[in-house]
Amino acid sequence: MCDGEIISVRRNKKEPNKNILYHAEIETVNSACTKLKNWRLLSNF
Repeated sequence: MCDGEIISVRRNKKEPNKNILYHAEIETVNSACTKLKNWRLLSNF
């Protein structure tokens, strides 16, 4: 969440992609960074 708005929701895709990096948590952080155009997510909360 950022300013009370949900900025990213993802699901686990590690099994179909056979890749440990497709955990929902990692996908969510990556998506949030892209949406906010900032890798420092804590500064946006």
